[in-house]
Amino acid sequence: MKKQLHDYKGYTAFERLDVSDDKTNPKINLDKNDGERESYEIVAKSMDDIVHPSIPAFYYMTNAGWVVEDEVGFSGWQVVKGEGLGSNDLGKPRLSTVWETSWWHSIEPSIPRKLVGGPFKAAIGDYHLGVNALFYLNKFCPIIDYRVTYDKPVKVGEVIENITTEVGRQNGQLQQECIQRIYGTDKIIGHCWTNHHVPEDKNDEV
Repeated sequence: MKKQLHDYKGYTAFERLDVSDDKTNPKINLDKNDGERESYEIVAKSMDDIVHPSIPAFYYMTNAGWVVEDEVGFSGWQVVKGEGLGSNDLGKPRLSTVWETSWWHSIEPSIPRKLVGGPFKAAIGDYHLGVNALFYLNKFCPIIDYRVTYDKPVKVGEVIENITTEVGRQNGQLQQECIQRIYGTDKIIGHCWTNHHVPEDKNDEV
């Protein structure tokens, strides 16, 4: 991982994959919170048929497929006090997540890539509110719909913070909103809204 751009006091880093020391060796080490490391072998049946371990696509987007280790930036979470950004969040516990950005988060075809692309901003907003639903209700809540706005551009190298502003439950759904801003500033670069289905019993679980 590259040197952190900020101190990020109070933030807990998200789990992330490490490339094995030999980058030509198809072996992936997965860090666990308890310090235990699991190894997944890529099984090559032939040169044209390689089976990869199951890793969410979101991980590849945020960490560039862990192939550029020295350029992978910090990402993490913290529960903070609401700042009054929503209608009724002042002083209440709210989830904040931070994401350092790099060149592969851009969709610009030309080099140097200067601006972070919409797909990355949308993905981390979706992820943030999904985690918030999990924290809020202590259960997995499948997403029903998602809306995002891109209010201002983000330069490659800037740090995006998502912070939850609204949480409400109605008719078996959890409605949430978060803002996206440049970390350490008041510059709001977007908004995200989700509706999540709230499973009520075992028969309704997904």
